[in-house]
Amino acid sequence: MRTQGKKKGTSIRFQYMLIIVSVLTGIIVAMWLVNATYLETYTTSRKQKQIRDAVDTIASCVDAEFSDDKFV
Repeated sequence: MRTQGKKKGTSIRFQYMLIIVSVLTGIIVAMWLVNATYLETYTTSRKQKQIRDAVDTIASCVDAEFSDDKFV
């Protein structure tokens, strides 16, 4: 005896797989968006700060070295 008009649903295995794939895809897209929008600005500002700190350190060393009386 067949039951007519009754649709067979998808399996629970397929539903779990679909949920996991959807969540992983969402996480990857979110990480890509954050990386594309914020990471370049963050990296650039950090490198600029490091360069400014290095220049200040070198300048202070040079000023201390040439402030002796032997160069006057």
